[in-house]
Amino acid sequence: MEGPTEYAALPLLFKRAFGYPLQSAGIAPWNCRGNDGALSFAKFLKEHRRTVVFLVPRTMDQIRKMTRTSDGYVNAGCQGSGEARLDGSPCFSDASTIMVGASIIGMNLQTDEIRYKLDG
Repeated sequence: MEGPTEYAALPLLFKRAFGYPLQSAGIAPWNCRGNDGALSFAKFLKEHRRTVVFLVPRTMDQIRKMTRTSDGYVNAGCQGSGEARLDGSPCFSDASTIMVGASIIGMNLQTDEIRYKLDG
């Protein structure tokens, strides 16, 4: 992963979206500390005959939105609150965004996944 935000958020959001940990899907997260580090690591993996997948910005934008909404939901005291069921309440809005967002992340992962052939 390119940086600390993605490294922290993606495993949590993957589990919310798919119901199981990232590692259970055979995906190992690595914080590459920036684009140059990510590219170097991808080249190393490709040289060792590993599949390399990049998430493009649309997916990462959705992950950031989900992270902000999840944090807001918890910070507003919505977790476990009956207000999450009341249409028009901030808790309901956040709960809807979280539930729909998980599906959107799944669709974005499918459509945004790009495989690069990296030359050594």
